[in-house]
Amino acid sequence: MHKMGPNSMKREYRRYKLFVYLLTVSSTSYRGIREELDVSDKTIRDDLAYLQDVKGVIIESKPGVGGYVRISQEWRKRKCPMTPEQEQAMLTVYKLSKDPKLKMVLFSIMVDYCSPYIYENEL
Repeated sequence: MHKMGPNSMKREYRRYKLFVYLLTVSSTSYRGIREELDVSDKTIRDDLAYLQDVKGVIIESKPGVGGYVRISQEWRKRKCPMTPEQEQAMLTVYKLSKDPKLKMVLFSIMVDYCSPYIYENEL
């Protein structure tokens, strides 16, 4: 098994926190993300690109004053292959877990296989 270095873990945890943050707000801004995660605009752009390109999350954004960053409603409403019982079981295990690494793995599984409405208000 490949072991991640400290910088890789830090980056993965930051991306996890960004995604959780985006799921828990209807809309935010670069400023809001900077304040939440204490990161630069370049890091925000890189992490948003990662969420879109690697995780397949549809992100809508408008730059500048009055701009926004949000997860699209189209992505939030998608139907995934797990049954409702399987989705609920994943959410239960995620919520009970105290290990941050395990939580990131469980969250990744939920993102890939669960319908977002199951977990977005439970994080």
